[in-house]
Amino acid sequence: MSERDLLTGFLDWYRAVVERKVADLSVDDATRVMTPTGLSPLGIVKHLGDVERRWFCLRFAGEDVAILRADDDPDADFRIEPDDTIASVVDSYRAAVADARRITEGASLDDRPPPRPRHQWCDRTTFAAGIRGRPTRASAWLPAP
Repeated sequence: MSERDLLTGFLDWYRAVVERKVADLSVDDATRVMTPTGLSPLGIVKHLGDVERRWFCLRFAGEDVAILRADDDPDADFRIEPDDTIASVVDSYRAAVADARRITEGASLDDRPPPRPRHQWCDRTTFAAGIRGRPTRASAWLPAP
């Protein structure tokens, strides 16, 4: 198994887990706030779709994509709007994952994203800490601090 296969295998396994967490929930259960910080299962799926877009489309590929999170509204990517449904949020998540796969399939593990201004939600250290604090090969996709 190659390093790429291992990395994408882990990502795909976790992506499938995310979908399964809301697959059999009612809308009430999927949108029920489950933590003191206001998180719901469906809100986490929505957030992770936004993370896929931010890291792979915007940050790595430099594509001009709409993202939900903003400096003036850092919780927007977790918020379930009145017109959000389980199907619409999962479909959006799947579309973000498909875009991420498209981008990474065409990239080398040694490729780096173009330099971009830092945002509070793009701190390299929060992403590339790796197992036991060691940088992962995926950190090669991120610019040096």
